[in-house]
Amino acid sequence: MEKTAEKSAKKKLSKEQLKKAYIAHVLLEDKEPRSVFAFAKHNKLTEEEFYGHYNSLESLERALWADWFDEVTDMLHQDETFAAYSMREKVLALYYSLFEKLRANRSYVIYRFGKAKHEPDPQFLRAMKGHFKIFVDGLINEGKATGEVMDRPFASQYVQAFWIQFLFVAHFWVRDESEGFAKTDAAIEKSVNLAFDLIGNGPIDRIIDFAKFFLQNSQRPF
Repeated sequence: MEKTAEKSAKKKLSKEQLKKAYIAHVLLEDKEPRSVFAFAKHNKLTEEEFYGHYNSLESLERALWADWFDEVTDMLHQDETFAAYSMREKVLALYYSLFEKLRANRSYVIYRFGKAKHEPDPQFLRAMKGHFKIFVDGLINEGKATGEVMDRPFASQYVQAFWIQFLFVAHFWVRDESEGFAKTDAAIEKSVNLAFDLIGNGPIDRIIDFAKFFLQNSQRPF
């Protein structure tokens, strides 16, 4: 009985093991598993054991990306210096840390983005997108409080703009062949600086302020 129980316990995979097995399958077979049954059979576990963690292969994949993002943000929050950063510095730290995390699974990331190259907003990132938006929305609210971010009528779109920015950098990174991914680092810095030039107190606000002044003080000719 003890040997049977021990053997059964060895068959059970943790969530982390399931995710690693999924990545290995995709890279070795150059395709996603045909079904939960096939994936379970290949990894010597039952469907019931798989469904104890995830309700589909798609949910496993979505969780994979969301978990990577959460691991990065948890690490940032544990860094005492992160709390003292400006919003711009926090966004830069997020991107640098996130792509450092993805580097450990670069082959899989390249494969996945290659498969979704015609999707403007890939479905496999759906769960991560939700976590990303919550995190960045918090940073934006901090930025509004400190004056780094201007609370304009279209400020509600800032979060979506940062998500599009992340997708741009991700596509750039999977094609980057520079040493140490130096070009990606430059793309991150330049795109983040541009974003803060646009959402901070800058030329746009001076144009809006002038337009308001002009409309309020213009004289009608008749």
